[in-house]
Amino acid sequence: MFLFGGLVDESAGSPVRIQGSIVGISQASRRVNSDTWFHIGFGDGNVLIVSPYLAQVMEPSTFTGLGIDVTDFDVFAIKSRVHFRRGFDDSGFAKTILLVEPEQPFLGTVRLDGLPYRHVDLKAFYPYGNPVFPAV
Repeated sequence: MFLFGGLVDESAGSPVRIQGSIVGISQASRRVNSDTWFHIGFGDGNVLIVSPYLAQVMEPSTFTGLGIDVTDFDVFAIKSRVHFRRGFDDSGFAKTILLVEPEQPFLGTVRLDGLPYRHVDLKAFYPYGNPVFPAV
């Protein structure tokens, strides 16, 4: 039994328990970070890849460098803010991308109107208000 997530800050959510086993251990390339990553197998052919530090997966070759061929999977998920777009979306690698975000406006959110602004009036800026632009 493994417990993942939820330990850094509130935005990480609650920890999740996974019943599985270690099916691989790899060294990430220096471009991502040079630490040991663990591959946890669970369920029916599922694999969770865990890095010891936050890392942005920007392209499929990151997984290849870990010894994993993402084309062997029907579905894969990446926890990333935006850095994945060029390698997975713009390249056409991913047929479908589903964006998921918590309701709370944590750091890096696209819900900018939910952040606690103290020195700016959002009503003066598009798309949150009706700003008047100078005539050209």
